[in-house]
Formats: sequence, structure tokens, C-alpha cells
Amino acid sequence: MEETNEKTPEETVAGREAESSEVVRINFDHLKKDLSGFVRGTVEEALNGLLNAEAEHLCNASRYERSEERTAHRSGHYERKLETTAGKVNLRVPK
Repeated sequence: MEETNEKTPEETVAGREAESSEVVRINFDHLKKDLSGFVRGTVEEALNGLLNAEAEHLCNASRYERSEERTAHRSGHYERKLETTAGKVNLRVPK
């Protein structure tokens, strides 16, 4: 019977885990802070987008658009802060 030097998949994975634990260092506090900022920014962007979409729907026109179907006028926006589980977000609420 011929002997081979091939490793099983389990041995290969175990070897890679041992190598990577020596090379990769993860600062979980820094990672959590970065992810939290990313999520907060995404929530803020999504909420502001929804507020603008609702204003466009109510006016039957987008900002600065002139049309016969337009039923109202937009008069800018006001700033408002909202506390979420992702952190404080700044909302631009259309008037």
C-alpha cells in the first residue's frame, strides 16, 4: 500500500485556523463603533428618503418640478433629531 502526504479536509481547516489566529487581530470595540456608525448613517439616509418620497407623493411632484398635477407647494424642510436603537439620526422633515 502506498503512503500519501495528503491531509484530510479537517486537518487542512484546522491548520488554517491556527495560522489565521496568529495573523489576524480584530479590535471588536473599533469594529462595533464602525458598524454602528455605518448602520446609523444608513438608517438616517433611508428615513430621509422616505420622508422626501412621501412629500413628493402628497404634492404630486418632485422638488422644483412644475406640473399641472401639482396639488401643493413644498416650503423647504426643518431639522429634527430622532433617537433610534442605531443612535441619534438627523432628519430633514419636508414642510
